[in-house]
Amino acid sequence: MHKISLKVFPNSSKESLEIDEKNSMIKIRIKEKAEKGRANLSIEKLFSKKGITIKIVRGKTSRNKIILSSHSLEEIKKKFQKE
Repeated sequence: MHKISLKVFPNSSKESLEIDEKNSMIKIRIKEKAEKGRANLSIEKLFSKKGITIKIVRGKTSRNKIILSSHSLEEIKKKFQKE
């Protein structure tokens, strides 16, 4: 499992994912509001659509999160670039 930092931007007009290699983190924009865990579920669904299993281990109520992922940052980048 790989430990990866996320910066989440909930309530965005569109969903997108940006890899910040300089800071070794993922910036993710999601449409869901950060209420009642909806944003976290949306993040998990976005990754699972690409066959990536994640678990939020820190920051469940914060925009800054730490996840455990079945894929490395580089592998995630490749999977999301195929769109």
